[in-house]
Amino acid sequence: MKHVEELSIDETIQAIQESGLGFLLLQGESPNMYSILNAHVPYYQSFTLLGTTINASYHLYPLHYQHKVTETGDIIVSRMHAIWDLFERWTDAGYNKRHAKKPYGCKTFMNWLEEQDYFQADYLLLLIETEEH
Repeated sequence: MKHVEELSIDETIQAIQESGLGFLLLQGESPNMYSILNAHVPYYQSFTLLGTTINASYHLYPLHYQHKVTETGDIIVSRMHAIWDLFERWTDAGYNKRHAKKPYGCKTFMNWLEEQDYFQADYLLLLIETEEH
């Protein structure tokens, strides 16, 4: 698990790229750059990290499992979409051996989330694409 305060933008981009499924789980108390972004733009819109040599477009899902906030409908919906989007990537990568249709009914997927410390994260960054400049 990475902490928001410990990563530069270049390190964040590198960590997302090195992830097998193109995601990064982060912990961090508010205020931080992700909480500020999230306050103004919904999770389903993309953001871009402008690195030194690479730009990375991503979706930002506020999860707030570690550092609790008041659970609003937006947080609950964001968590649900984060799970479904990770499940889709996990399935596309060939890990869904039993061909489960839903993430919540798939014990293997839920165990995988636990192994990733998903339920300890405050934010999920899901890579869309990278572009060198």
